[in-house]
Amino acid sequence: MAEQTLPDIVVIDHAARTLHVDGEEFPWHITDSGPTFEIDDASGIALITVTFMADSVTEVGAPAPTEL
Repeated sequence: MAEQTLPDIVVIDHAARTLHVDGEEFPWHITDSGPTFEIDDASGIALITVTFMADSVTEVGAPAPTEL
């Protein structure tokens, strides 16, 4: 598995209703509430939440514990 890295730049444009990550537009419809973010106090890292819709979801295994 490839090493995971953080994006360099995330742009949330509420007026245009778009989300760009490192220059690439998020390709799926985002819910009306749009992306939200907060800054993690301990690490200073931006935590971005994006809610989008799907016709079907398959979950495999249990979620891994978070380290942040």
